[in-house]
Amino acid sequence: MPRGRRTTRLLLSLLATGGMALAGTVATMPAHAAAPSPDYVSLYGGSVNVVSSAHTKLTVDMYASKSLGAEASKTGNVSVDVSKRDHSETHSWYIPIPASAIQASMKGKGSVKTKLGPYGKVALKFKKSKSAKVYNCGGAISSRTWQGTISGTFFFNTKSSGRHKWGAVGSKSKTFHFSTKSYLTFGYASTGDCGGGTPTIPCTYGTTWNVSAYNKATHISTSLYGFLKQGASHAAITGSRNTQLARPQGASRTDIVTTSAPKPKLTTTSGGATLLAKGPNKTSGKITSSNPGYPALNTCGRGDKTKYTQTSWSGSLVSGKHPLSVPADIFGAITVKSDKYAYFSRSKPGAPPSQAQ
Repeated sequence: MPRGRRTTRLLLSLLATGGMALAGTVATMPAHAAAPSPDYVSLYGGSVNVVSSAHTKLTVDMYASKSLGAEASKTGNVSVDVSKRDHSETHSWYIPIPASAIQASMKGKGSVKTKLGPYGKVALKFKKSKSAKVYNCGGAISSRTWQGTISGTFFFNTKSSGRHKWGAVGSKSKTFHFSTKSYLTFGYASTGDCGGGTPTIPCTYGTTWNVSAYNKATHISTSLYGFLKQGASHAAITGSRNTQLARPQGASRTDIVTTSAPKPKLTTTSGGATLLAKGPNKTSGKITSSNPGYPALNTCGRGDKTKYTQTSWSGSLVSGKHPLSVPADIFGAITVKSDKYAYFSRSKPGAPPSQAQ
């Protein structure tokens, strides 16, 4: 997904949760104001709770977009996110569709009607509930957004199997309603300065590690990320996997699962370091580094005034008896068996000894 559309999707998600803090300015669009031509249009169906055909309690949202103007393409896309209610497991499908399947106007009207390959179909309309808002950066328009509702036909089959299959969400015949925090957006290639300064980074110390793998034969990429907060009794581990789907052409699915895990063990020596990473169900892997670590001074907190040291190591991952893995309800566990470019780090308050005063 192009950068602008990813940014807009994040923007819409923040709007939906009410946690929005915009660096740019916001204004209701005057009726007489002239505007440049938009570069893309998107429809966001706000997250709603559903019960699937397999009687699983889930949430679902949808995002559809296409490029406009000089960058217009014959292809748009629909993304469908299906998650557990606590969002500990999310599966996202990215499906190319004909650009003509998405229709929208500057009057705040929009629709998307298309088949989603073997996964289902949508025939949805957007109905605005508020006047358009214009987001500006440095005096240049960046987007025009209407809030409203998206409803109509929405049917999506996850095509999952096994003991914990999720089944299908929505209906082929009954009207489906996304949340009232749904949006129609026209985006613009703004070159203005949004300003806003540097965001505050909270001060959180602990141990992190990251390993990844790519299968050239199946084109499946996987990664595992672990974090142990200083003083915590358990670590958190997140697994991510991206799979290219057989059809429709260009479709993909991303699986993200987060759960708790035993504490990793980091051991340092004068000539290097090792980290024993642990996952659920007695899975593990050891990352061995031959470098002594590279301490770097960073800042965090309000005003970016708190100093902390982050020491980083890179090395190779070797699996334990059971390779590092995160279990998932559907599509199987997310596993990394080996990685020549593994990474781990430790952060703690204060400056490195060489810079301490």
